[in-house]
Amino acid sequence: MFGLLKAGIGFLFGGSDNESKGVDKVMGVAKGIGGFIDEQNFTEEERVRMQADHMQLVFKAVELTRDENSVRSVTRRVMAWAIMGTLLGSFWIALLEYLIFSTPADGIIKLVDQFMIGELSLAVGSFYFMASLVRSNKK
Repeated sequence: MFGLLKAGIGFLFGGSDNESKGVDKVMGVAKGIGGFIDEQNFTEEERVRMQADHMQLVFKAVELTRDENSVRSVTRRVMAWAIMGTLLGSFWIALLEYLIFSTPADGIIKLVDQFMIGELSLAVGSFYFMASLVRSNKK
């Protein structure tokens, strides 16, 4: 049971193995960039060739880090889950309080307002979904 739970959490948030693989790949690419400091006197042909090689290395670094699970990206996902979970949880608690006890959920609404959960949720939603919404509405 715990193994399944651990595997599920690892699938959602990545893990240290994926992070270290991404860092190793980027460091391997960065080693190739370091040699350009020694070649300061370029002919025009060498300069153009070096710029082309440099751009290929940059593209390779971007490609290798595109799907990485760095500590920063995992932390960002955990925070997004926590913020959205808090908003949804408070919504359901307020709804059940109203439906079961027939009382207004003023206390929960004040807490959500006080901690700016709505604004944080808007920021998270914008970060994760705004680009796809804008692209889908362009005609």
